Amino acid sequence: MRAATGDDAVIAYGSTLLLAVVCRQWLVLAQIGDGDILAIRSDGSALLPVPGDPVLDGRQTTSLCGPRAADEFRVAIVDLSSTALLGVMLATDGYGNAQLADPWTEVFSQDLAELLRSCEPASLADQLPVWAGRCASGEGSGDDTTIALLLAPDRTDHQQATEPAR
Repeated sequence: MRAATGDDAVIAYGSTLLLAVVCRQWLVLAQIGDGDILAIRSDGSALLPVPGDPVLDGRQTTSLCGPRAADEFRVAIVDLSSTALLGVMLATDGYGNAQLADPWTEVFSQDLAELLRSCEPASLADQLPVWAGRCASGEGSGDDTTIALLLAPDRTDHQQATEPAR
């Protein structure tokens, strides 16, 4: 990527930030830049709580490096006492851009829900670099890819998900 005419050389390559914080029954999500924050409900359906970026057009997006970064964060709060989740995936745009299904979030959410119910967290942690590498490769989007999973502490009983996720 090259800086456009008039771009400040310091901000030519912006930076995305995806954030998830759990405090008691509250899940606080914040995002600036492209990427995806995808929550997986206990039934396997997808929840996309953070509003989309109105500036994102495939070439331009908001960024931590922008002059209005503090104003351009998009935020969502999920009450875990009324919305049971298996987990949350945070991923830079290289992940979503590498997916074959369009839209990909429902297919991914169902697949991840199955994995979350059947795999140990350590096994999933071992797979994250593999998933990211595949997405970043020429077979994927070819874009750098960062993935993080925030898992509910007990993914088998989600009547009330009030414990902090680990």
